[in-house]
Amino acid sequence: MHWQTIRNQYPQRWLLVEAMEAHTEFNHRMLDQLAVIDAFEDSRAALQSYRHLHRQAPQRELYVLHTSREELDITELHWFGVRGMECKDFAVQIGDMDYGFPLDGIVGMDFLTQVGAQLDLANMKIFNTTR
Repeated sequence: MHWQTIRNQYPQRWLLVEAMEAHTEFNHRMLDQLAVIDAFEDSRAALQSYRHLHRQAPQRELYVLHTSREELDITELHWFGVRGMECKDFAVQIGDMDYGFPLDGIVGMDFLTQVGAQLDLANMKIFNTTR
């Protein structure tokens, strides 16, 4: 399905979708055909479902999106880093993030694992274990 068709069928919903056909143009990921996996009332449930499915099948191209977005703007970065931890050719989604609570960004476990990050949740810090 195309994004506009999905938006019409699922107004004002959080969706877990899979890109069935996609390509990259000038560092922008173009999602040509999408399949809706599930719909959610809130972002937390959608992200929890994403994490569960991504752990089972990391090769699938999955996204959590809200249908209030008229257009999809997904940028691929060829370098991404946090506090000196970096990796190359790592796809990220950049755009509006309104999950109902304030945040600066979301960093996934796939990135943290790849760069050897260590989390100190008690003090809310990230450390590089490879140094």
